[in-house]
Amino acid sequence: MHFYLDRSLPIPVGVQLRGQIEYGIACGEIERGGQLPSVRELSGTLGIAPATVSQVYKELLQEGLIETLAGKGTYVIDAAELPGRDFTAMHRAVDELIERAGVLGFELSELAHVLQRKASTYTPPQAVELLFVGIFPEATRAYVEELRKRLGTADRLQAVTLRELETQPERRVQTAQVDLIVTLGHREGAVRKLLGTAQPLTSVNFIPSEATRVALAALPPEVRLGVVATFPDFLPTMKSGVVRYAPHVHELRSSTLGGPELAELLAWSEVVVYATGSEAVTEGLPKGGRTFEYRHTPEPRSVETTLLPLIEKIRHEKRRYEDLRDELAPG
Repeated sequence: MHFYLDRSLPIPVGVQLRGQIEYGIACGEIERGGQLPSVRELSGTLGIAPATVSQVYKELLQEGLIETLAGKGTYVIDAAELPGRDFTAMHRAVDELIERAGVLGFELSELAHVLQRKASTYTPPQAVELLFVGIFPEATRAYVEELRKRLGTADRLQAVTLRELETQPERRVQTAQVDLIVTLGHREGAVRKLLGTAQPLTSVNFIPSEATRVALAALPPEVRLGVVATFPDFLPTMKSGVVRYAPHVHELRSSTLGGPELAELLAWSEVVVYATGSEAVTEGLPKGGRTFEYRHTPEPRSVETTLLPLIEKIRHEKRRYEDLRDELAPG
């Protein structure tokens, strides 16, 4: 990923850099498990102090988004694998099954026969329970609706926001009932810190939605376009995205939701594109002004290559465990 700084914005360069890395992780522009530039390399490329880059890396390390390997460098955490899915755990489960079969009076040969027969008469998959953890309620519900279109008909996907998990203990208790937790890439650390390490957790990449891309491309070149970000650290990345899909627009100004220049920007703009979470700007726009949201959507390829394979692994393990349990249960 190409890192850049927009020095025309009243946002500290360290905040801009952190936002770009987080956004890159969430949108898949920074590869999972990929190596980040060294502190010296990145500070030289961007023309900022090494201490600034070091501080950004330290914050991302604390959030569980990156890791530093001695003598190798700094890498994005690869969270695509299911936590706890290792051979040690599998062997423990098999040992428990063998012990249970022995208690019930079965020989190992009989257990092996059951396993072989069950494997050859595999039954249709059963439902997998999923939970998507988002940030803003409306956007979270929209993400879930899109993801449901790609899931099996029996699978169930519910929505919750990070804020709800933080303030409602009963919602955290409910997460213990799901098979897989899904979230945005740059929020994995926060969700893991809140819920612990026991449950499988993964993320999918996000891209600007088709409606957003079409709306930007349809803007007339002479329009006065305002860009409003919810979080200061994402403003440079959002501004860059707007320019990418509306390169023909010549007059563009940007601000954050709480920025001191927001009122002036709204008064100047004919059209305002606002980030998810900044819906309040629709109330401050002068009469005749138009707004639309810079909404994201799950990237189809990420869903196909990351989420769906994990669901199928969980489904297979869940079915296998329950079939064996039923087969060995006392009459």
